[in-house]
Amino acid sequence: MFGKVRREIDIFLKNMFEIEKKLVYNEENKEGIDKLISSAVFIKEVVNDDVYYDTENSDLLVKEIYLRTRNGLFELKVSQSEKKKSIRGIEQHIEIENEDEIRKYLNMKNNTEEVEIPPHCLIKKNGELKDDLEKAGYVPKFSYKVTRKKYKSGKFVIDFDEADYGFTTVEIELLVEKEEEMAGAMKKIIDFAKSYGLEKSPERGKLFEYIYRFNKKAYKRVVDAGIV
Repeated sequence: MFGKVRREIDIFLKNMFEIEKKLVYNEENKEGIDKLISSAVFIKEVVNDDVYYDTENSDLLVKEIYLRTRNGLFELKVSQSEKKKSIRGIEQHIEIENEDEIRKYLNMKNNTEEVEIPPHCLIKKNGELKDDLEKAGYVPKFSYKVTRKKYKSGKFVIDFDEADYGFTTVEIELLVEKEEEMAGAMKKIIDFAKSYGLEKSPERGKLFEYIYRFNKKAYKRVVDAGIV
């Protein structure tokens, strides 16, 4: 999907690919989700404090590049879903957690024509990643806390998420090591969800629901970009 940049990234990253289906916990899905949760094994409960970084103009967001801290640790999630092949509610991401690799990825994207991120946003390694990002123009833009209850059902990970702004979702997730395994994982997730009568997906996940409610300017940008 990302051509030359994608191949270069594969050289220095051992990537895990995340495939997930999102569901809203509402009256329509409540019965099926309750059955799903009751049949799964509870793993743990955590509270995640998520802060998303971007340029003032949301240049990462409109390219489906999500840079955040979760409980103080940086993560980068990059969409792998080709719009023509994507299925509503199914998301595919590559995840990068190493700070040096996050720098490399963002600087690679800045040095190509594939993603139009302002050239002044090159991240020079002068100190802490947070400080260097802010010097390059990446600032905290969206933040919320999520109480997450994590479950396991076979190979599937199930996250029951209650956001502090009044939005509850469920994510059914599989992780694969190879890009060619993603289509098969997607089908397994869809079939698994259908077995509980869970087919309809939300218009927006937690991040975009937050932006829709609290930042109309950024939401207009993602709508214009065809992301939601």
